[in-house]
Formats: sequence, C-alpha cells, structure tokens
Amino acid sequence: MYQNTKFDMQLGHKAVALRMISTQQLSQALQLQKTMCKTHTQISLAQCMIQSGMMNMAQIREVCHSLVDRWGQRYRIMSQLGEGGMGIVYKAQDMVLKRIVALKVLRASDTEDVARFIQEVRIVADLKHPNIVRLIDFGKHEDKYFFTMEYIEGKPLDKLSNLSVRKIVSIVEKVAQAMHFVHRQGIVHRDLKPANIMIENSEPKVMDFGLAKTTRDQSKLSQTGAMIGTLYYMAPEQVHGQLDHIDAQSDTYALGVILYQLLTGRLPFAGNSISQVAEQILHRQPILAHKISSRIPQGLSRIIGKALEKDKSLRYSSAAEFGDDLARFLRGDPLRSKNMYYMRSVWMRYKKKMAFFVGVILSIFCLIAATVVWQRIAESNKFSHIKTNIHNKLAKVVPVKTWQEIVNEHASFLPRHIKKKLETDILANLQCILDIEKARTIHGGIFENEYRDLYIKIAIKSMYIENDSLTNTAIGKLLELGYQQDAQKLKEQVIKTKKDKQKYNTTRLEQYLREISTKQLTPEIYDEYLTQVIMMPIGHIKKKLVSNLKPKNKSVRIFCIEVLGRLASRSAEVDGKSIGEILLTQLKGHSKLSPQEIFQLIWALGRLKQPASHKLVYDARQSFGTYSGLWIETQIPFNWIPFIQNTSKQKTAGDWYRIALAADQQQKYDKAIAAYLKCYTLDPNYADYTRNPVLLSVALCYYCKRDYKTGIQYADRVYEKLVAEKKQWGENGNRKRKKWDTEWVQVHYNRGIMHAKLENYDQAISDYNEYLKRNKKWEGAYRSRGMAWKAKGNLQKALQDINKAIEVCKGRVPNCYDVRAGIYWAMNKRDLAVKDMSQAIKLNPQAARLFVRRGFFQQSLNKLHAARSDYETALQLQPGYGYAKVQLNHVLRLIQGMQKNEQK
Repeated sequence: MYQNTKFDMQLGHKAVALRMISTQQLSQALQLQKTMCKTHTQISLAQCMIQSGMMNMAQIREVCHSLVDRWGQRYRIMSQLGEGGMGIVYKAQDMVLKRIVALKVLRASDTEDVARFIQEVRIVADLKHPNIVRLIDFGKHEDKYFFTMEYIEGKPLDKLSNLSVRKIVSIVEKVAQAMHFVHRQGIVHRDLKPANIMIENSEPKVMDFGLAKTTRDQSKLSQTGAMIGTLYYMAPEQVHGQLDHIDAQSDTYALGVILYQLLTGRLPFAGNSISQVAEQILHRQPILAHKISSRIPQGLSRIIGKALEKDKSLRYSSAAEFGDDLARFLRGDPLRSKNMYYMRSVWMRYKKKMAFFVGVILSIFCLIAATVVWQRIAESNKFSHIKTNIHNKLAKVVPVKTWQEIVNEHASFLPRHIKKKLETDILANLQCILDIEKARTIHGGIFENEYRDLYIKIAIKSMYIENDSLTNTAIGKLLELGYQQDAQKLKEQVIKTKKDKQKYNTTRLEQYLREISTKQLTPEIYDEYLTQVIMMPIGHIKKKLVSNLKPKNKSVRIFCIEVLGRLASRSAEVDGKSIGEILLTQLKGHSKLSPQEIFQLIWALGRLKQPASHKLVYDARQSFGTYSGLWIETQIPFNWIPFIQNTSKQKTAGDWYRIALAADQQQKYDKAIAAYLKCYTLDPNYADYTRNPVLLSVALCYYCKRDYKTGIQYADRVYEKLVAEKKQWGENGNRKRKKWDTEWVQVHYNRGIMHAKLENYDQAISDYNEYLKRNKKWEGAYRSRGMAWKAKGNLQKALQDINKAIEVCKGRVPNCYDVRAGIYWAMNKRDLAVKDMSQAIKLNPQAARLFVRRGFFQQSLNKLHAARSDYETALQLQPGYGYAKVQLNHVLRLIQGMQKNEQK
C-alpha cells in the first residue's frame, strides 16, 4: 500500500486552498487512490489527479513547491528539475556553502533501489574530472536517502541544435577522454546517451551513473540475461544480456552511436518494436554516416564505423583510443587507429610464436656460415619453393568469371560483406604480383602471362567495387608493360560497365516511380524504395528525378523531392542549374502545392542549407500559420537554412522583424523582444503574413518566458490600438475590416490563454467568447474554453465545448478526444473515457502519452493485461518514458501476484 498518506493529504488540501481543485474533486482522487491501493498498485495522489485530468504537472509542481521548500536544515528547495523511476531531482540552495545545487532524493524504499542509489553515490564520489558532474553531499533525511551534485546551468546534449561538425566532434572527444578516466577507475557507465550529457559553456558534463557498475562489484543488482541501459545506445553484448562481457568497449560503442546521431540527425538502428531494434543491433550494419549527410567527411565516418563494430576485437579497445582519433581528425592529422590496430593484431597473433622466429633467425645465420655449395643448393631450393608458392597463391585467386556471376546477382549494389571479400581477393592478387616481381628481378622474365593476367584481373575486380583509381592504375601498368590492346579493351569495358549501371539504375528508378504512381504502397515498401534509390550514385539518376518534379501525380513528386534532398549536395547540377535552385523554383508556387510537397521541399532545402531559400521557406510556413502542424514539423530544417542579414547601416522594419523571428525560433526571447520593439518603432502597423501585430509577438515571447502578466500588458496595448482604429475608420472601413477582424480575434485568443495560465478563468472565458463571436470554425478555441470551464469545475459546460470542438474539426483532432476523456473520467463515466482515449490513439498512434493515459484508465478499472499492452506500446514509441516504466513494473507485479494466487 502507498505509504506517503500524510504528504498526500497535505498536497490535496493545499491544492484546494490554492483553488486548483474543488473539495469534491479531492474526494474523488482520494477514493481512486484507495481503489488502486487495494489492487497493490503503489500510486501517489498527485499521479491520480494528473491521470484523471484534474491537474497538470506544472500545477502539481507549484503545489509541491509551496509545501516542500526545505530539505533538512541545509537545503532550500527552489524548483523541481526532473523525475525518474527511482527518484526526484530538485534545484536547491545550499544554505551552508551558499550556492545552487542539484538535489536527488530517492523516492522508493525497495532494498534493491536503495542499493543502486548508494552505489551511484559511491561511484560519483570517486570521480574527480572537469567533464563529470561532481558530488557534493550525501545523507538521509526523514528515512529518505539523498545526495547533491553541482548544478549545471545548461542543456542536455539532445536539446542542442545547429552544431557544426567540428563542435560535435570536439564535444564527443572530451566525453571520450572523461569516460577513459572513468574506465581507469574500474567503472562502466552502461547508459551513455545524449540526455545524460549536459552542456555548460560549451563544455560537456557526464551524469546519471545510476546503471553504472564497477569491475570489483559482485552484487546481483543486475541479473544475468537482463538488458541494462537504453536500447538504442546498447552494444551487441548488452542486447544479448551478457553482463560479464559489458565493459569499457560497450561505453565506447555508445559514444559511437551518440556521434552518429548528432552528425546525421538519426539513430543508426531504429524500428517499430524492441525486437526489431535489437535484431538490427545484433545483425545489421548501419548506413555509413557520410552517405546520409554530405557534410560528414569519410575519415570521420570510418571512425564511427570502427566504434560501432559488432565484434569487440575490431572495435576501439578503449575510449582513449577513440578520443585520440577524434582529436587527430580535429587537428587534420592522419588517423592511426587502423595501423595501430593492425600492428596489435599481428603482435597478438604471433607473440606466442616468438621462439619459432628466433629459430628461423638462427637458421639463417647457420645458412650464412654454410659452404658455397650449400648456398647454391639453397638458392636452387629457394627458387623452387618460390615457384611453388606463387603457383599455390595463383590457384587461390578467385576467377573473374566467378565474381562476374556474383556481381550480376546483386546488380543494384554490392552488399558490404561481398565487397569485403572482393577487396580481400584483390589484395591476394596484389600479393601475387609482388611475389612475381621479386622472382623476376632474380630469374628474368618468368611468369610473363601470369603477370599480365593479374593486372587484368585487378582492373576488372576493382571496377566491380567502383575503385576507379585502382582500375586506372592497373590499366596504366598494362600500357607500361606494352599490352596496349588489353588496356584499350579494359578502357572500353569500364565505359560500357558505367553506362550499363547507369541504365540499370535509371530503369529501376522508373519502375519504383511507376509503382508509386499506380499503387498504394505500405510505409515499409515506400521506405525500402527510398533506401534503394539513396544508395544509387546521384550522377546516374539526378536528371530523371528532376524531370519527375512536374508530373500530375503528387506521390511521385513528393518521392523525388525527398530523394533529392537526402542525396544531393549544393554543388550538384542539372542543365546548368543547382539542385537547390531547382527545388527553390518548385517552392515558388507553394500556393498551388499540397502540404506534403511543401513539407518535403522545406526539409530538402534545409538539408542543402540554401541561403537564398530563407525568405521563401519562411513565407511558405507562415501561409499555414504559426500554430499549424507544418510550422512545428518544419522548424528544424528551417533553422538549418542560413539567414543573411541586411548588412547596410539602416535596417528596415522587415529586417528587424526577421532578426526577431530568428531569435524567437532559437528561444532567445530577450533578443527577440528587443528586435520586435525596434520593428514596432519603425513601423507600428507592421504585421507578419498571419496578420499577427508586432506587439502581440512581443506578448507571445513573454508567454514563452512564463511572464504572463507582462504578456497580458502587451496584448492589452494591441487591444486598445484596435479599439482606437475602429473608431477612426467607423462604418466606412469595410476595406480594412478583414485585417482588423483577424487581429481582433488573435489578440483575444492569445490573451485568453495567458489569463488561463494565471488561473483568471473568468477573463480567459470572456476572451474566448469574443474570439468565437467572429470565428466559429476553429476547434482550438472551443477546446481552450472547455478546459477553462473544467478548471472552474463546471464539467457540463466543459463537455458542451469539447463536443462542439469535435463537431467543428469533424473528429479529426486527437487532443479533443483526449480532453473529453479527462472530463468523462472526472464525471465518473469511465467506459466513455476509455472509448475516447482509444479514438485519440486511432488518430495519433505515435503518441506515447496517449497510450500511457489509456493504460492508467485500464489499470484503474483492473484491466491489467490491457494496461500492460498500453504501457509496453508507449515504451516502444518512447523508450525513455520514465512514468511508463514505473507503471509497467507495477502492472507486471500485479499480474504475477494474480498468477500465483491462481496456482494456489
């Protein structure tokens, strides 16, 4: 049974005192908690109120902050920073040392959780490194363990954007050196990921050693066969659950995944389920990083590939070696990891045979001391041995005809393992040439035909792996040796092979486009076609892709745009025009394009980083509105496009507005506010394409800063200005009426959401009413007003507004069903609440939050297997969802208890 009942009652009464909930709602929440406790589900009153829709997380934090402002005599709680499966992290003030710290409090009382917590403290206490978070204090207060760390004023690595390649490599190199320090202390992190690396003043800080282990640790905190860590960043040995094999190289693998993700913007392995991702980690090879993004050099791609080797013997042996190669890359020095690894492999292979080599050396000295007769005999035997050795090596060389058959089976592109075998065979050919050249220097023109044939084979085989340099070298050698006819035939064959491959790729692309235009493809098949085309050389298919940007079939256009964006570089041209210019021309008619085409065009231009496209992309996004899904989903590629500011001394209102918008999008709200106000000074009537007055943009910046009172003040200024304008143009202002109406409804809606944040629900409802007088076609206004009615405790009016919102949007917006489910749950209509959550999930099956909420409803109704399924689905969609993990563990314990009772 849940034990913190005293704190729950304090929290509940405080929420009632702050008028966040009514007394009736508190009684309902306590009854729900009591019901859950009867099923042995450990759940707090706060979780009950959140899941039932009575309060949100921000309100819970505000109530907790008003209750818990001290932790013992030493610490004053300032705010809550985060919450995980084991504990809660607060921002606190150390009253003794007079500084801000991060205070982590263990929430659970389970013996294993306490042991893990103490182990984390012991590990962090031993680590003194500038790139590792520092432990300050540890103790126990009111039967709860806690420790404090230095407070990092920064962001997690996964929240940063627009980092250059050098900046990313510099950060990961520092993390690698820090992890080498950790490994030297006999510690393995086991859960390295971007979320566990904080960036403060461009310096990384590794944190969260909750899953770390020491090489001296013999405890059973991790059972054999369990997967420890976050799946996407696990090395193959972690996925296998081989805990004895998890070591420093496993952390190095995770660093490789992090570097790959930061550079390419995607994970090396992803899937729709845990089993799919695990299977890829164990058996698939990731796409080379430089194939995904042209900004990644091949040398850096090789470093990542070595870090992600599945075979630990091929992987970097330490984080220091990995970091050294990254440092060499930054300095521009040659990478030496491959040579070092080769030398080490040879040493490991032959160190046990040192006695044999000593014997050989002694034998050589004996031979030197032999008589001239014996020397002649030895020379004769040696030449015979050389001939036999060369014949044996020639017999092992794979014939060209065999490779031709294999290549024909894989006409599109050779798999990696076949390329490796072919490269190994070419090396064998080269070794034979070296042996023959040594023999020819002593015994004249022997092996003449074999010598010629080997160069011909090398030329053909290197042509199969598209190594033009080696092919040309072999052909040049044949010309040097006087085999002009063979060299000319090979040149013709190279030209014909390239033409055939280009024709094959073009034909295959045409086939894919034909199927896309005539069939309804599944997402899996579409992604497979996309992957196959991306593997083709851009020179083979760029004309065909560009020519298909104008057909009537929308699906074909979207496919071609996406391929060009992923595959092309800024330097690629078709008929004298760059790919960026062609896509920019396509976007100029955005008013006639579908949202899907505009979405793909913006992503393509973002990947190409075309500066000239900044304004046009901005206009296209604005045409959908700043609250649209397209605006939100294209924010990342828009940030990639460089913005070239007006370099003249006199900036226009439009220049200041674009500067403000760029700062706004980068969440630099103070800079944005200053630029918006300069724009307003130059032109008080300036408005963007959504007719959003500049002062209202200032108000929204304050909204994002959570300074709602100041935001309302600026919104009031816009309101007063609009009232004055209407008096000036009176009844004869029909021409201005449309613009005035647009600004009028926007100021009321945005002012309403800020009043709602300040819990001024009457004023918020009044603003929403004014909005709906002039615009009854947007479900968002009805939904916002319904949520305000719900906050006031008027569930009937809330339900009426949400029903109207669903009617207006024709049942297409999942959030409407989500909100209505919360209202039904508060009205004790549990079946209707579950039904609405199912409809929300049907409309948005990728939202982990919806599955967790329905899982909570199912769990409350004692439908444990259904709840388990929902929590597992949420974790597949969002593996780091801490609350889903906690609830899933509760449900699994309940199911196990039920099964044991049934067996008895």
